[in-house]
Amino acid sequence: MVTFVSMNILQKLQHKKKKLVVGLMSGTSVDSIDAVLVEISGYGYSTSLKRRAFVSLPYPLGFREYVLRNSLPGSG
Repeated sequence: MVTFVSMNILQKLQHKKKKLVVGLMSGTSVDSIDAVLVEISGYGYSTSLKRRAFVSLPYPLGFREYVLRNSLPGSG
């Protein structure tokens, strides 16, 4: 549930001219984690995005198998 304090913080963020946001993703290949730092300017139809940094970090040996084994129904 969103509290009054957190809604207030979100409203303040919404009105900032620029925001830096980090996005993380590990795709279905389960071979690495990707991270991107994006600068978001404006809002609505005038929103613009600018990639500031990107990195793809491979998982350690054996981690892919660990993730896939633990994602099966009944494992965990």
